[in-house]
Amino acid sequence: MSRREYSFSFELREKKDLNQLTEPMIQPKMVQGLNPSALSSTYIRLRNQEEGEDQTSQDRFKMVQEKIGDCQGFFTAYFPLLRLCCHDPYPQIPEKHSGIIQRFGKFFKLVGPGQHYVNPLTDTLSIVDKRERVVELAKSEVFSKDNVSFSITVFVFYKVVDSYKSRFNVQNIQSSIKYLVGTLLRSVIALFTIQEVLQNKDEVSSEILNSTSQAAQTWGLSILRVLIGDIFLPENVVEDFYTAALARNTAEAKLIHAKAEVQSAKMMHQAGKELDSEAAMQIRYLFSLEEAFNNNNPKELYLNSN
Repeated sequence: MSRREYSFSFELREKKDLNQLTEPMIQPKMVQGLNPSALSSTYIRLRNQEEGEDQTSQDRFKMVQEKIGDCQGFFTAYFPLLRLCCHDPYPQIPEKHSGIIQRFGKFFKLVGPGQHYVNPLTDTLSIVDKRERVVELAKSEVFSKDNVSFSITVFVFYKVVDSYKSRFNVQNIQSSIKYLVGTLLRSVIALFTIQEVLQNKDEVSSEILNSTSQAAQTWGLSILRVLIGDIFLPENVVEDFYTAALARNTAEAKLIHAKAEVQSAKMMHQAGKELDSEAAMQIRYLFSLEEAFNNNNPKELYLNSN
């Protein structure tokens, strides 16, 4: 065999071996007895197995931390000097308060007033005040139904009725109440005239209370009452009210004076009828003489010669 024939046969053999190696990659064959659904179920089973192993390792880690925290809490409870650098494992919750214990950042349980054990390494305690509190909305700018701009101060009294919702459903209770009541206040005041707001404060307060109660329930709050405080009116509105009040008082005074004149005329007419006799006139004459002679001033008396 010549060198040229040998090299050509070697190239053919090398090309054939290369095709055998790359053929499974180019045209994969189905493995006998397996199908895509079996492969997917196998993958899911392996993935669940891995997740289960991860969960088991996490549970072991949490259990170790709980045990270390219990040991730390034990030594802190019986050696008070350790409280200078470690948390107290037995905090106290005051009356009218409730506690929310979170373990590894997740809600664990609710506790009431008193002393409770808290793992200093894995648990955190949040205290919720359930007493009645007040939020003040000072000088909120509003518009009445008759397009009068003025400022009004509102006091909102509330208390926490659901500790879980108040802790996890809202970030800042007082700020949320201010924004909620401030928005609803403008909507409610726009339904009344300035005169109605001044005369019917209780009705306006009831409308605001009914509008805020439903929204506050999602935050675990109970709106007890809403009170309207000071109302600051512009100077021109105050002058208009003063002028209207003065005119109303003047009209009422004139009406009262007219009624008094009518009543006086009726009484004078009745007295004239009663005195329309000679005997009555004589008695009236004698009473007049008595009144005239009761003082010490000089008098001139003209008598009828008849």
